[in-house]
Amino acid sequence: MTATPPATKELKYMFAHIEDDKLVKDPDNPKFDYGGPGDNFDSFIAPIRKQRPQIHRKWVLLVPETPIMYAPSTTFWNRVAECPPVEYYAGYWRVWESGPLPAPVPPIDPVSISVFLVPDSQYAQLNEERDKLTDLRVKNIFQRPQKAPSKGATASTFINDHKSNPIAIGRPKQDDFYHVPISLFHAEFAQFKEDIVSGALDQELSPLAYRWLKELSGFFEDEKKRESKFHELLSDLLDGYKVVKKQIGSFETDGGIDPNDLDLPDLLVKPLLVEVKIEFTQGSCDAVFEIVLYDQEGVRLILSNDNYKGDWRKTRIPSVLVIHNGPNVQALGAVYLTDQYVEVLSPSLPLYFSEYDTRSMENLLRFMTALRNLFRSLLKVYEKPNDYAIDSDQVSFPYPRSYRSSTTVWFNYIKRVSQIRLVFTARTEGDQDINHQIWIRALWS
Repeated sequence: MTATPPATKELKYMFAHIEDDKLVKDPDNPKFDYGGPGDNFDSFIAPIRKQRPQIHRKWVLLVPETPIMYAPSTTFWNRVAECPPVEYYAGYWRVWESGPLPAPVPPIDPVSISVFLVPDSQYAQLNEERDKLTDLRVKNIFQRPQKAPSKGATASTFINDHKSNPIAIGRPKQDDFYHVPISLFHAEFAQFKEDIVSGALDQELSPLAYRWLKELSGFFEDEKKRESKFHELLSDLLDGYKVVKKQIGSFETDGGIDPNDLDLPDLLVKPLLVEVKIEFTQGSCDAVFEIVLYDQEGVRLILSNDNYKGDWRKTRIPSVLVIHNGPNVQALGAVYLTDQYVEVLSPSLPLYFSEYDTRSMENLLRFMTALRNLFRSLLKVYEKPNDYAIDSDQVSFPYPRSYRSSTTVWFNYIKRVSQIRLVFTARTEGDQDINHQIWIRALWS
């Protein structure tokens, strides 16, 4: 039975996040605090609202069936993890929105936690009917018929398919439309671009850079041998993460991360995808077209198959695409909103330059340093996906971090472009078109 707590008893609460349907510690708010008494919702939340006026709009209050003992504090979250999963308005965890605390009265001593505050956006994701992001992605990706990347990447086929189902790859260029830079969706892509030009060099990578120079500039009897060597050297760069061929249904990529014994989901083409060609050009397939299509087919599978279900679906699913075509290496970036966005991040770097060409060696070292840093940043997305979730209340773009202008522009709203971001088309007064899609910061309550 539910017992109403005494009016004078202050209930203890903690902030938490939802990961894989479980409550976990909020790193920004790791300690418990005191709310008001539990006889009434408004009484409990009143002292909290003084510090956070919008608390009721941004957070959901979850109450376990039984208060959870806080001590010993070092194992508190282990006890929370033992509780049943969080369900959407059902099950063990009850949503407190009005009236008295919907749970037994906690003992005065020892300390126990009665209420957990979780982000409203994370709780909403528990409702499968409201997972519009995955629905939109699956709908859009299946508008493009499934086709083996090795066949779809021939120039004539790719160009023909692109006419009816275009992919945002930066080409062909248009006079009245510009794709949103992927740096706006994952700021570390912009950092990578800066680092390959003026970033610091990691001198400890010099021996590995010489191995790349020497071992990858040679001639190989077949593509598999070049592929195997590149896997080895790329793994050495990426902190020892094993790079292996990945199976996407009946298709096989030239490389991705092997998550065995790692706390990472096996997402086939995320956070790394590799394409290898034995020489500059080989066969009729374009390396860029092919790696873009492998990325698309990988995402098609992991979005539509519940075996890959997880919190990563809340993110922009970023990845780095690395092309090793003959003695060259190049990086592209990929993200998914409702559709696929791919952008060139670096020029194609030759690996067969003279050993005495110090400028080229510096360029290679910068590229390797920047690639490793970018890879590490991408790993964080899949290790802690809720920290990178596309939330329903996320209204400010991540890069640049802020924007302010004293110029006022009057315009008429036309339509929303994206279901995920605050992107819209508009017309200024005087019939002057705004050709660029405009990103704004809105005050949503």
